[in-house]
Amino acid sequence: VQTLETAFQSLIQLGDHQVADLSCVQERNESMAQEHEQSSLECQEHHRSYWQEQ
Repeated sequence: VQTLETAFQSLIQLGDHQVADLSCVQERNESMAQEHEQSSLECQEHHRSYWQEQ
């Protein structure tokens, strides 16, 4: 099981994905309540397909 730290370092190395990941973290934090639910789902989809590619 990868820790978040390890995952983040992998994303940072890829650079391109780092920005998307930071956006997802912000979305997730803000959406803990309600209206960003759709954005969170999109983020999850993005990361699911991203990790499958590795």
